[in-house]
Amino acid sequence: MVARCSFNVPAFGDAGQTFDPFTYLGYLAGQTTEIALGVSSIALPLHHPVHVAKSAATTDQLSSGRLLLGVASGDRYDEYPAMGIDYENRSELFRDSFNYIRKAQDAFPQLETKNYGNLKGLIDILPKAKKP
Repeated sequence: MVARCSFNVPAFGDAGQTFDPFTYLGYLAGQTTEIALGVSSIALPLHHPVHVAKSAATTDQLSSGRLLLGVASGDRYDEYPAMGIDYENRSELFRDSFNYIRKAQDAFPQLETKNYGNLKGLIDILPKAKKP
């Protein structure tokens, strides 16, 4: 499992993962053929969901369906102001992002969000994750 942490927050007690998780998982996917590849938690409010959906689906496709994607709302307060995001709004951002990522698996998804834009069924997000 690869953890997701963008910053080293000394007060938190550890630096988390140093490498970008999806780049690292892509590297691991190219080195292995059978092990499951996973992310313990992507802090969804700190990333646009279309990027998470595309990165996760790409990793899943390139690893023949071996990705396990863990998500979280994020608990390192200091990361939020560094990204210009309100920490107190993280639960709403998490829900919007989670729903967006789920809908991204539909063909030409339709979705309206308060925080991440709207999909009107006119464009598609590719690739899609492998079906189990």
